[in-house]
Amino acid sequence: APHDLAQPAVLGNLLRYLQHGRAPHKERVCHVLLQILPKLELNESRFDWNAFQSLERQIAWHEVLAQQQQGGGFLLPCSSQSMLDLLVEVREHMQLAGITSWDSSLHCMDDVAELSGLSKWLLQPTQYACPPTTMGNALRAANMQDASSNLFDNWSLELDEQLVEYVDRNVQNGGSSSLNLRAPQLSALREEVAPAFPSLATIQPAARCLRFAILQRFNQLLLKHLPLVHTASGGRQAHTLGGRLSLLRGVVFFDVKHGFLQQTLAGTATDADAPSVLLNRLRAAKQRDDPQAQVENSVFAQLYEQLGRLKPQALCRQDKACRVNFVGEAADDHGGPYREAIAHICAELQSDTLPLFIRCPNGVHAMGSNRDAYLPNPSAFSTQHTGWFCFVGQLLGLTLRQRETQLSLSLPSVVWKQLVDEPLCGEELHGFDETCWRSLQKLRMIDQEGVDADTFTEVIFETFTTQLSDGSQVELWPNGACCTVTFDNRIEYCELVVQARLQESQRQCDAILQGLSYMVPQRLLSLFTWRQLELLTCGVADVDVDKLRAHTKYGVGVSPSQRHVRYFWCALRRFTPEQRSLFLRFVWGRSRLPISAVDWADTKFTLHTKQSARPDSHYPVAHTCFFSLELPVYSSATICHDRLAYAITHCQAIDIDTTTGARENRDLDWSDDANH
Repeated sequence: APHDLAQPAVLGNLLRYLQHGRAPHKERVCHVLLQILPKLELNESRFDWNAFQSLERQIAWHEVLAQQQQGGGFLLPCSSQSMLDLLVEVREHMQLAGITSWDSSLHCMDDVAELSGLSKWLLQPTQYACPPTTMGNALRAANMQDASSNLFDNWSLELDEQLVEYVDRNVQNGGSSSLNLRAPQLSALREEVAPAFPSLATIQPAARCLRFAILQRFNQLLLKHLPLVHTASGGRQAHTLGGRLSLLRGVVFFDVKHGFLQQTLAGTATDADAPSVLLNRLRAAKQRDDPQAQVENSVFAQLYEQLGRLKPQALCRQDKACRVNFVGEAADDHGGPYREAIAHICAELQSDTLPLFIRCPNGVHAMGSNRDAYLPNPSAFSTQHTGWFCFVGQLLGLTLRQRETQLSLSLPSVVWKQLVDEPLCGEELHGFDETCWRSLQKLRMIDQEGVDADTFTEVIFETFTTQLSDGSQVELWPNGACCTVTFDNRIEYCELVVQARLQESQRQCDAILQGLSYMVPQRLLSLFTWRQLELLTCGVADVDVDKLRAHTKYGVGVSPSQRHVRYFWCALRRFTPEQRSLFLRFVWGRSRLPISAVDWADTKFTLHTKQSARPDSHYPVAHTCFFSLELPVYSSATICHDRLAYAITHCQAIDIDTTTGARENRDLDWSDDANH
């Protein structure tokens, strides 16, 4: 009990435990102390303040390490971060109690104390005040002398998140840094972006500028001391700094957290040679009539069998995880076959080929949003399935490490939120099973339709069970099938259904998260929102033709004004989103474009002219390794559209490389007998 833990003798033992260099549970002890600290009367407690100074000495060498590695992107042990959090809180409570705190030897103490106080104010502005240091810096940055006390009376965390999202969009489009943006620039919103943020437009310009300056200060402090402070522990509880930072993920500038993530991943990348894998797409296609053989011979299963035996660190490369050789296809892997293999696997995962994912009920019933989305199959929980889901997580991790990798997966928010530890709410059910959601809403408010306790059993015949996305029935409590839903317990029934549906794929999502954490520090994921993780790993489903055109260069003798080139861009605009994704896969081996200028880097799509005497009788030729296309000089827009549409739909083999390695792959026997 908190009262027992607050006894001086118990507190003394806990502090002595923290002083042991190899004590295994320091983080948990710090969490306990942080929880009981607000209940302590420090002026009446007999503390040995020297104990806290001894904890500082443990943190001091980590602080030196952080300074030496500035910009290197790394994280210190959670125990040291938690002890620093504890020291900051103790000093704050001593100050509130009128007790003079010890002279800290840590250079970061003042900054971390400011960051801690600022995080509390952002989350609970009515209970805490903005740190004076923060406000002073923000006023100078916003070119303001002072601010009225009620300037932020109507402000909320949601507005902060909108402001940061607005800044993120402008930074991504302009290629600048959010930390270099000047606060007065927020006095007027950009016309092309402002319509997406109507709430921001109603805010006083002065309040908008000052608030941005405060958020900019928050991000500056976070970036400077992130290795020392971000434990991502304490769940989503506000009593730890790590927990508060997770709750404030929406106000961390995207370029700040993404930049730190990239630095961290670069520091843990391997420089070993990429392992080679042999994938037989032809055999996989041959087994479509035999469900079991189809699973065993899928490209996903083949890749899992060859890479699953390796330690995850062997895949942590910055270019591509492995070198792909397609059996029976003349392809030499300079990037194209690798990207094509990943795209092929994504297609398998979102089909009947594998039992891991199923189309969400909204797609099955053709109603609601996310009709193209897939959910982890609740029935796929065998040891083999768990290993496969873990491998899916590793593939997601590769997308964060490598520009070559991107997964064209469509998953609802209920999956992504579990990967970044965001809280799930009932609205998530609406995103993948609107039929169930509507039924529950009607049941909750059935009294408004004139149904009472006496007539309820005449229209409702439910028991405490529910049907999951895979069609299986589960009981909501022991012997739930024998318990009838009544007028009085209907609300509890609805809540249990929502809880069961939101958790129906928890085991599968846990396995995906485990694989993801093999490739990426899990602590850093809690700084990203679910939408940001989806964007980083899967990109945007539709291909933005204007963006592709902006990253296009033309071969010798080709210009954008030529007639067949104009026909080409018209064809792309006429394509459906699915066709545009097929086109990108045809020319690049991936289905989605990079999301930012950083991800594009120097990559350009190259358009060449394919010379021939009878151009209308030829199809375009793609070079996926080099992201280029040879386009015949078609005589009409219709012929260009039709030839291009046929090519992207029916020509998926990578089979025209002439290198020695490509010829060796082509000559490999792809029949079943040759591979057993």
